[in-house]
Amino acid sequence: MTSTTQGTFALFNDSFPPIMDGVSICVYNYAKHLTAMGEKAIVVTPEAAPNDKDKAIEARDTFSVYRYPSFPLPFHKPHRVGLSLFAYPLARRLYKSDIRLVHAHCPFSSGLIAKRIATQKGIPMVATFHSKYRYDFERVIKSKALVDLIIKNIVEFYEEADEVWVPQEEVAETLFQYGYKGKRPIVMPNGNDLSERTDRDALRVARRRQLGITDDCPLLLYVGQQTREKNVPFILQSLHDLGDLPYQMVSVGDGYGLEEFKKLAQSLGIGEKVLFTGSIYDRDTLASYYAAADLFLFPSNYDTWGLVFREAAAMQTPSLLLANSTAATVIKDHFNGYLSIESPTEYAQKIAQILSNPEERNLVARHAQVTLAESWSAVVERVHDRYMRLLH
Repeated sequence: MTSTTQGTFALFNDSFPPIMDGVSICVYNYAKHLTAMGEKAIVVTPEAAPNDKDKAIEARDTFSVYRYPSFPLPFHKPHRVGLSLFAYPLARRLYKSDIRLVHAHCPFSSGLIAKRIATQKGIPMVATFHSKYRYDFERVIKSKALVDLIIKNIVEFYEEADEVWVPQEEVAETLFQYGYKGKRPIVMPNGNDLSERTDRDALRVARRRQLGITDDCPLLLYVGQQTREKNVPFILQSLHDLGDLPYQMVSVGDGYGLEEFKKLAQSLGIGEKVLFTGSIYDRDTLASYYAAADLFLFPSNYDTWGLVFREAAAMQTPSLLLANSTAATVIKDHFNGYLSIESPTEYAQKIAQILSNPEERNLVARHAQVTLAESWSAVVERVHDRYMRLLH
């Protein structure tokens, strides 16, 4: 598809590669695929950490990334706080540009810049509600009144948008629980850049050989932030509860809890079975870990969407989620994934049950690939159509 009108789509988020999370990957793929369609797209985001600037992604793509000053977020490594007050020169430059629509993917510093530009230029603003923000603030702020005030401001941000998007219907209920009284959000799912790969078998063999894992040894995998919100300690306790069951575990990602979780694995007596890799930026390398795994562990109550278990599905690796979690609403137990109650003992028993039945697991993996792994190119076609409706 080629560009239908003149002007730029501006995407705003407080995280972007080299910070790797579901929302930063979403914004990256919006920009990448809009550009591939012939549209002009830019990303506005805080500066990367000084030591990570060589990992920034903008030099490798055809769209522009505009960064503004930031400082580290001590309780949420590796994320950073954007200083929107110091972004005035950039905001002024963007105001004078040909931006025709802004899309805010978070309600904080970048979202405030997006709202200011939309108001000044009289152009539409889309705002996607991605995260359960109350969890984040309740972890570090002990005052309920202060958390309530922050959530009130977040809700007001979304109520002022021309259109609010959510990745799945159940996420809208979280926003309504926060007190949102605006128009019903539009469901716009996220995509998956691994869904069109055809090299799964070769990647699986190569990665397992590199890890020194035999064909008969189960490989378990987690990919995501190393934080308590993601329930990483729950994973480690569940692995401990597996007892003498043979397995190897790979945990991919960075976060404030990484060193703590390494120590926890050692204290639980499973340190030799768990490999913490840190962040993996290369998508081919990450795809090989997904392909090599027999089961993906995702016991998060925090996530509203869960991009990583969909990436696992694209590489024919089924996932074990928590029943009644928001992310698990797309999972039918023993059909396109697995569900467990939130108990390390029960979760461990479910892992053992899944690993004991490889024939069913392979069937579930194929169903997961078909039902959960939609390509980003298909998703961004719908994104573009929705943008154009707002502009006409």
